[in-house]
Amino acid sequence: MKFLKLYGNIQKTDKWVEVKVKHSVSWYKKHRLFHSKSKLTELKREKRSLFRKYLSATNAEKKMIRDKMHAVDEKINEEIVKRHIHARRYQSDLKQYYRHIHVTRPISMVINLILWGLLFWFGGVSTVLKIIILIFALVSTAGSLLELTFLMRVKSRILLPVEELTNSVDEIAKGNYNVEVKAERSSEINSLIAAFNGMAQKLKEDERIQTEYENNRKALIANISHDLKTPMTSIEGYIEALLDRNDLSDAKKAKYLKIISDNTDYMNHLIDDLFLFSKLDMQKLELNFKTVSVRPFLWDMIEELNLDFEERGVSMRYRDDLQGNCQANLDGRRFHQIIRNLTENAIKYGPKTGLSIDVRLYGGEKEFHIDISDNGPGIPPEKLPHIFERFYRVDSERTKDFSGTGLGLAIAKELVEAHSGTISVISEEGCGTCFTLSFPTAAPKRSEDIK
Repeated sequence: MKFLKLYGNIQKTDKWVEVKVKHSVSWYKKHRLFHSKSKLTELKREKRSLFRKYLSATNAEKKMIRDKMHAVDEKINEEIVKRHIHARRYQSDLKQYYRHIHVTRPISMVINLILWGLLFWFGGVSTVLKIIILIFALVSTAGSLLELTFLMRVKSRILLPVEELTNSVDEIAKGNYNVEVKAERSSEINSLIAAFNGMAQKLKEDERIQTEYENNRKALIANISHDLKTPMTSIEGYIEALLDRNDLSDAKKAKYLKIISDNTDYMNHLIDDLFLFSKLDMQKLELNFKTVSVRPFLWDMIEELNLDFEERGVSMRYRDDLQGNCQANLDGRRFHQIIRNLTENAIKYGPKTGLSIDVRLYGGEKEFHIDISDNGPGIPPEKLPHIFERFYRVDSERTKDFSGTGLGLAIAKELVEAHSGTISVISEEGCGTCFTLSFPTAAPKRSEDIK
């Protein structure tokens, strides 16, 4: 009976230590929160008092009271933040459990061992009783060690990763998406960590896209303003000259009117291109796809372009290496615009005389390709990756001859992708540039479909 009574006292002592530790933590937490709450109440009372004074104050006094109210508001905000931090710090179940693992359990184990030792030495003289006490002591100690090992394992495999997730969520809430929780060991919450990391990466990518979109929007507005301001200024200047000067000859008047007309055409072309590009960018451009035979379709288009280029002194050669007579789903008008934009780009930057444009059609079974090459000056390697950007011009001086708006290649790329195709470019300075277009072919119509 004496042994059982002492064993019961050991268990009570163990519970007493655990309760005392928890009570101390709880008292400290309540004391800090009460102190923070009372200070916050005092600041709010002070603000109400200042507000009553403000209602009856003179204009000179109101400015001073406003400044005091702003200062009190800042103190209230600081106190709310401190209160939130203390609440998170001292109300965190994870941190209380850490204290239980690191403090409460080791202390209770030490007290257990001390009481078992006292019971062993002073609990009686019987050898059998001492052996029984020793067995109970070993079993109790082994159980406590197993419990502590289990708790430490729970801490390392679950609690620490959860704490890292909590801190990472706080960082994301602050706008920092460059966070990643590392799963260094096999854990029960690895799937949760993987899902969180995936979400963080998605948010980071969305932020990058949003930032890129904002930068592009600002650049677009700046470029539109620049490209419209130049011809508008020119038009304004020539109109003033025509109105104010009576000594202008008919030849000069005709020249000025021609310049005004060119500037007007340029602005209309720019607005049309912007309207088209905005529709492509928002994927709101309606395309009228039709299944056509590629070989005769492209041949007719080249013949039409060749008539225009001959009048402008440009040599155009066409080579047909297509295998079979494949078909494709194309919008004839927009496909014509793709080829026109690429050839006009070659004319714009090519030599004034001796320019040659070569077009080659090849491929066949699953996709067909079109090469459009020229013998122009070529594009510098550092500028080649940017040529499909909006308003990008290879000439850094941004000189204009009103033959292009800086949107031609960007529109061509969007139209190619709208046809489920791809566009690539290679260039060598002094030799020329070659654009390659690739489009998927359409399945040939069966005789049943034709009937």
